Amino acid sequence: MTAKILIVDDEIDIRSGVSHHLKALGYTTVMAESGEEALSMFKKHQPDVVLLDLELPYKSGLEVLGEMGNIQKDNENFHQANPHHMSPCQLSVIVLTAHGSLENAVEAMKLGAYDFLTKPFEMDHLILVIEKALERE
Repeated sequence: MTAKILIVDDEIDIRSGVSHHLKALGYTTVMAESGEEALSMFKKHQPDVVLLDLELPYKSGLEVLGEMGNIQKDNENFHQANPHHMSPCQLSVIVLTAHGSLENAVEAMKLGAYDFLTKPFEMDHLILVIEKALERE
């Protein structure tokens, strides 16, 4: 079975470029350009890995990451008991951002991010991080 990767970025060139490279390697890709669309695609497609930009329209990547963790916990009625608690995401989420700061990296890791890469990134490095994340799964 091929891995499914959700690519969340508001920049079409990044989404399509990364998707093109990943498809060439045999991965299935799904794309989203906003936080709301990312959450919808996350629920609908149940990806194996998420590539998540921090700067998104309507919801930040950190908000999306926290909500992904809550979606996973909803199956256990966790969110209803703790509606303001952000549960760490159990899925491999690789945060991509042009605005990398230590504070953002720490917050992303607390919310369950697998790794944190700053833009511009090397495609070969991103692919290596994806492969390691999939091995972890």
